[in-house]
Amino acid sequence: MDKIDLSGKVAIITGASSDIGAETATAFARYGAKLSLVGRDEVRLLETVTKCLAIADVVPLWIPLDLAHKGVCETVVQKTIETYGRLDILVNCAGKVAISYLNDQSMEVFDDLMNVNFRVPYHLSQLSLPHLIKAKGNIINIGSSMSKRNQPGMLGFTIAKAALQMFSRQAAFELAP
Repeated sequence: MDKIDLSGKVAIITGASSDIGAETATAFARYGAKLSLVGRDEVRLLETVTKCLAIADVVPLWIPLDLAHKGVCETVVQKTIETYGRLDILVNCAGKVAISYLNDQSMEVFDDLMNVNFRVPYHLSQLSLPHLIKAKGNIINIGSSMSKRNQPGMLGFTIAKAALQMFSRQAAFELAP
């Protein structure tokens, strides 16, 4: 028997158009959460929406946008609050991987990896914080074991995920009751 009950809770889930984000969305739907789903692949995001609808018989808010683009983080939080009137949970699942080595990685690739894997979760957390504090809510950042080990060709990704891990620890320390 499941002990998790998210009935009435509102969750933003990023990266909902692929793998971990999509599975997180269906799990939250199963536990009764109202969902605001974000993903850059509209077709796959609609597949996630359809799965959630089949589980919970509630149509999630779905936002087919790329969080790396300017102003999208603000749009996501604003649309969620306009639709549901509150925010209880932010789940940062969006991520991006690119093969990158120190000797040939362009700064554009590095900046893109840092933006999607670290800056976007940081910014969404900042924007969501007033609503989460009001609701006594939570931020969940999906990291990677790659933040703690070396892997050839994963320089930018591992740095970004290590930054996300430290951000999560520091934010928990700063925001603890």
